[in-house]
This record gives sequence, structure tokens and C-alpha cells, in this order.
Amino acid sequence: MKKIYFWILSSIGFYWIWIDDTYAVPPPDFIMQVVSQFLSFFTIGIVLLSWLYATGIQHLKWYYQQYKFYVLLIGIPVIIILAGIGAYYMNIYYQNKNSEQIQIPSK
Repeated sequence: MKKIYFWILSSIGFYWIWIDDTYAVPPPDFIMQVVSQFLSFFTIGIVLLSWLYATGIQHLKWYYQQYKFYVLLIGIPVIIILAGIGAYYMNIYYQNKNSEQIQIPSK
């Protein structure tokens, strides 16, 4: 048990003695690619949700016809379409905003 404490304390000691602080900043292209990939996953999620909605509506359509269930049949696709359009334009907006803020020095 004393060996474990020795190695833990010596590791902490080595950390404080030899390790210096590093101030690493990821490159702007990497940040833009990560954000774009995240938004792409979000868009794929919206597409999958709309697909699930469409298949579910096809199954429920005949059941709810007698109740005039048009609010559900029209409202949810409109919301999904608006969310997809919003995600697309926010992706473009933030990419343009970040690319304006990031000044890459020319050689």
C-alpha cells in the first residue's frame, strides 16, 4: 500500500517540477470543421426525425381522419421544415461570422 502512495506522490511531484503550462490553441480550420460536423449531425437528426414523423403519420392518417387531425398533420412538418431551414442558415451565419473574426496572417 505504501508503494502506491509513493508512486502517486512522486507522480504529482514530477508534474509540479517538470511540466510547464502550455497555451495551445487549435487551428481555426479545425474549429470550423468541428462546428460544421456538429451541425451536420444535427441536420441528419432532423432528417431522421422527419422520416419517423412521415412514416408515423402514414400509419396514423387513416385512424385520425374521422377526427380531422389536420393540426398535427400540418403543424409538425412546418415546425420541422422551419427548424431545418433555421439550422442551415445559422450554420452559414456562424461560419461567416467566425471566418471574419479569425484573421489568418498571410505570408
